[in-house]
Amino acid sequence: MESPERTIMVNQMEGTFGHGKIKMETLPILGSKKLLINVHGAYGSIHGGGKYLDFAKSLYDGENCSVALYESSRNAQKNAGSYKQRLQAFEGKTFEDELEDARRVVLYYIQNSEELFGVSAEELEITMNGNSLGGIIALVLANEIPQITKVSTVGTGLCLIDKETPLARTFPQSASLVPRIKNFKGKLVVQHGGDDDVFEKGSFQQLYDVFSNNQKGLVFLPDVDHTFTKIKGKKSDKPYDQIYRNVRILVDESRAVGGTVLLQHEDELRAAEDSYEEASAASTREIEELGLQHRFGKTSSYDEDAINNY
Repeated sequence: MESPERTIMVNQMEGTFGHGKIKMETLPILGSKKLLINVHGAYGSIHGGGKYLDFAKSLYDGENCSVALYESSRNAQKNAGSYKQRLQAFEGKTFEDELEDARRVVLYYIQNSEELFGVSAEELEITMNGNSLGGIIALVLANEIPQITKVSTVGTGLCLIDKETPLARTFPQSASLVPRIKNFKGKLVVQHGGDDDVFEKGSFQQLYDVFSNNQKGLVFLPDVDHTFTKIKGKKSDKPYDQIYRNVRILVDESRAVGGTVLLQHEDELRAAEDSYEEASAASTREIEELGLQHRFGKTSSYDEDAINNY
């Protein structure tokens, strides 16, 4: 059987801030009820330095789930160059503005589901993959919109360490945030790295504990940075590859995995390739079937250059 022709639909819609445009890319599977929407982190981009695009294409190639990427509105003239310039592109934008951009994206797909995917709005089953601050946005929307039935958060906690940057200044306190997310009853996977220096230690567990009636999983990756692009400070694709595996299970099998995933950088793996392959297969079964410890591949740490990976 021949695979259907693959297309990427590119368009824009009105946003809340700056030049007022939200960039969108849609990879549709006609007839599929499943849609994954990726929510980038603060000051993030539509492709996240390539990791979101690779993630989207991998899901899309499974021929079972449509995928949507978007980039929130900002000051277009300042949305380039250094980390400080990227921050300036969001100067004056609030958390509620960023949330509203995301809300408009989700509602666009619901309202146009017949045309885009060939299914009714009532049939649509949306999974949100929220990165960093985007994880909170995904959970707030999941609390509001019944078509959102599954949420994956990546490097998302309840309490930020640095509250003096754009968006972070207006990030809700946990006391006001929890009532806006706690009634989500769908499936949830909370994923975080041991080298995360953006959210307070313990705030990932606190986020996980908010949800009492969910099928949920907590995934911890020691030595992985906030952006899931490094292991022990060395760049690697493996952390976000692990996110793909976890989300694929969430989307395809409607299961929330959990456990500790020990990743090694490629440099460390070259000396033990045969034993790595054997351990990888066994640990994949463990984390999928039993939620036990998973030994896999690699990790990372946060720096200013990592802003392109949000």
